[in-house]
Amino acid sequence: QRDALLCGNSSDAGQCPEGYICVKAGRNPNYGYTSFDTFSWAFLSLFRLMTQDFWENLYQLTLRAAGKTYMIFFVLVIFLGSFYLINLILAVVAMAYEEQNQATMEEAEQKEAEFQQMLEQLKKQQEEAQATAAVAAASVASRDFSGVGGLGELLESSSEASKLSSKSAKERRNRRKKRRQKEMSEAEDKGDIDKFPKSESEDSIRRKSFRFSTEGSQLTYEKRFTSPHQSL
Repeated sequence: QRDALLCGNSSDAGQCPEGYICVKAGRNPNYGYTSFDTFSWAFLSLFRLMTQDFWENLYQLTLRAAGKTYMIFFVLVIFLGSFYLINLILAVVAMAYEEQNQATMEEAEQKEAEFQQMLEQLKKQQEEAQATAAVAAASVASRDFSGVGGLGELLESSSEASKLSSKSAKERRNRRKKRRQKEMSEAEDKGDIDKFPKSESEDSIRRKSFRFSTEGSQLTYEKRFTSPHQSL
């Protein structure tokens, strides 16, 4: 070991070997980095102790230079300071982890909300497409139904017209038949009355058919009269 052996003037400090005297001289141990001469070096040593960075060597050097009563300082610093520092570090780490976890959860919730919004939009688009398809199908069905209904109406109207025409033709035939029967009955009634004067009328007609002109030429003029009995 290159550093000089530390010693102290107090009763519980480290003693020098025989033949040596304890004097304040030389540099501080650990290449001058371990000392309590100023606040900055003392704070560095305290931080080293709290972080437990080779703290056993610092503990031995302090007890040999200052005495065993400073062991209380090490106990308090190690058990309280280091515990507090470790808890502080753990708290900072936990807070950072919590913040990161919260940010991750918020990002996941945002992505979930965006995904749900996209799903709702897709669902609305599908519903609109289905509604449009249903309206189109309904319009086509109504168009087909109207065409079938119009054809049925045309068929019904044509059948009704044919029925009416056949009925009217039948009525006309019946009227004609009745008229003929009536005329025949009337003709038969008149035939009995006109039997005797018929011959006389024919003789008179034949007599008038011969006439002489003023020039002495004989003209034959025959008028034929048809009686209603002959037309029948």
